[in-house]
Amino acid sequence: MPAKRKLAVLNNLTMHVASRTLAEPWPWANSVLLPPDAADGVAELKSQVGPDLLVMGSGNLLRSLIAEGLVAEYTLPIHPLIRGNGGRFFDRGLPATDLERVETLDTTTGVIIAVYRPANR
Repeated sequence: MPAKRKLAVLNNLTMHVASRTLAEPWPWANSVLLPPDAADGVAELKSQVGPDLLVMGSGNLLRSLIAEGLVAEYTLPIHPLIRGNGGRFFDRGLPATDLERVETLDTTTGVIIAVYRPANR
């Protein structure tokens, strides 16, 4: 799918925004502000019939969703790059979760895309 078409598809989706500082209205079409407790808002969205939810660009939000048991699947791109420092994504404050690998894709750029689900689901 060409990049412009992918962008058009993304822009036509409803986006639920988690923010402690932003307030509506804003210039983004199809966007809705989650309640102050974003995990509660996501739990409410998960209870409704609709498309899958995707978290993009917020490690803090994702950690809060993991802590509440709201993540059904992890898609982790593994890049062939070694860095000397950086934050750990799965830190000690999160509950232990056994993951089951359900899919792996090798890309032409050397990136491995691994899909995991919590084993207890």
